[in-house]
This record gives sequence, C-alpha cells and structure tokens, in this order.
Amino acid sequence: MRAFVLGNGKSLANAPWERLRDEVTFGVNRIHLVYPKTAWRPTFWVAADRSQYGRQGDDIEFHVLQSYLCYIRADMMKDVRFYDPEFGGNPIPDTVRLFDHCGHIEVTRNPSTGWHLPSLCSMAGSLSVAMQLAFVMGHDPVYLLGCDMRYQAHRVNHFDPNYVDYDMYSAERVAMTTANLIAGHKHARDSYARAGRKLYDATQDGGLTIHPKADLADVL
Repeated sequence: MRAFVLGNGKSLANAPWERLRDEVTFGVNRIHLVYPKTAWRPTFWVAADRSQYGRQGDDIEFHVLQSYLCYIRADMMKDVRFYDPEFGGNPIPDTVRLFDHCGHIEVTRNPSTGWHLPSLCSMAGSLSVAMQLAFVMGHDPVYLLGCDMRYQAHRVNHFDPNYVDYDMYSAERVAMTTANLIAGHKHARDSYARAGRKLYDATQDGGLTIHPKADLADVL
C-alpha cells in the first residue's frame, strides 16, 4: 500500500488536503497548524526534533489527545508536564508509541552512517523517522510532499508563517539544517533502493534532487 510522508515546507500550503483524506499519511512536528483549514488529519504523527522550535511540549500534548497514532522520541515526553511524574505523571495514552533517541545527532556531531533498523535512527529529525516508519510498515511506493529544501536565513520556510520564530534562522542554522536533511534523505534513498522499494518526491516545485520525481496530480 502506498503512503505519503509530509515535510512542512512552504509548498505544503497548497496541498490537496481533501484528496489526501483517504490516504495513509505521516505528519510531523507542527502539521496541526493546517488543521483549521481542512478536515484532513494524518494517519500517524511523528515528533523527533526536541530543540527545533521550543514549543514541543504543548504540541505533543495536543497531538496525543487526537485519535491517530503518535510516534514520539521518548525523552521528549519530559517536555510535557501532563505526563511528567514530577507533576502527577498521568498515564500515557495507548495511541502513543515511544522510541529511543539513538544518540545520532547531526552531520557534524556523531552522525549516522545509515539506518539501523529495527531501532529508529533519530538523526535528521522527524521527517527522517517518518520515512523509516513508512518503510518498517511496508508501504510501497512512498511519496514525499512539502520537502521544499529551499531554506533561507530569516525568511519564512514553512507552510505557516507562525511555524517558528524566523529570527532564529541564521545562515549557519540554515546550512546545518539543510546538511542534516540531505543526509537523512540519502539514507532513505539507499535503504528503499536496497529493499527494491520506491520512494518518490512529489513536492510541488521542490529543490530536492535526491529522489526521482512524481507528479502529485498524476499520483492522485
């Protein structure tokens, strides 16, 4: 069965949400900012970027109260007071699947040389983990949306201008983010190819060159 993995680039603002409602989809991080505009909801939600935007505690609490399965890096649950033993330690819902932080961080600090399934590699963040989950679940083909790969310093780089504080996006941060994402995409490309499965980039006008392209209009 095919699946769609959604990055949160600017192009995602124009996604055909209603046509994705019956598809298997993986959303990541702050995808909920699009919820007021559509009845679409992801089949799975993934959170592996603990330090990305500083509001992950509130975001996690929101998502785990939804009806879909949430895959969350285990150490990030400490950011949610509702589930922290220090503040009462409420039971974690059955819709939550926790995975360990493997210790791989980024291309300049303890980088991963590839996926190490069955444990998930957390390097390159939530999108990379979502691609791994789609792989582990056996989806084929898998299509990427919203993977624009056009990060710019101090500019809106996501589908919602309120996604993060873009004053934080220095040239150095943009370079590091881009390098990490490229590494994650290369790991995905190699793993899917070795297994004889298809991974396509269906991002509208995206700048990613690692995967073969697919026209989303044709796919849907």
